[in-house]
Amino acid sequence: MDKGTHGYIKYKKNKQLRDTISIALVGIIIFVIGYLLNDNSKNNVFTILAILLALPGAKMLVGYIVVAPYQSMNDKEYEQVCKVISPSIAMISDLVITSPDKVMNLDVVVVDDYQVIALLGKQGQDISYIQTYLMRTIKNQGYSFEVKVLTDFSEFLLRVKTLVTSKEQVPAKEEQDGEDTNNSERDEIINLLKTLNV
Repeated sequence: MDKGTHGYIKYKKNKQLRDTISIALVGIIIFVIGYLLNDNSKNNVFTILAILLALPGAKMLVGYIVVAPYQSMNDKEYEQVCKVISPSIAMISDLVITSPDKVMNLDVVVVDDYQVIALLGKQGQDISYIQTYLMRTIKNQGYSFEVKVLTDFSEFLLRVKTLVTSKEQVPAKEEQDGEDTNNSERDEIINLLKTLNV
């Protein structure tokens, strides 16, 4: 499953946990085989191999710990967003973004020609920090998009509908002039958000 698709958080949690357990079991099996083959001595190459498997296992465990507190957006709300979104607006969902200071969760993000609008995932997160972090990251890539993080689902839906309405009111000539540039920028912002996602 690709990053940014609905259900990615659930998929990521299952994959990370499955991989962690698999690597741990392989490491234990290698250690036991080496122990039995070397006259009940742990001083052998098999022990070294088992210990080396702890490194990728720990990495997988950390990946699981990062995403474990978060959930994918519920299907009903996701379908509501899909119904109101216009083809001219890009959308990405199930984001868990890490910064040096915090781990942030966004249920869904929509990007039009000038704005990035996000719906907060887990409640209790610092909205101003998330907005500032995203705005700074996007600006560092050379784009000037307004970033807004909303907590209320109804307000988010209304804002997305407004994007569709304002986009439809743009005269055809103006739309054609900047369409290729805006599509490219939108795609690059979506790709940037995917790279930020764990």
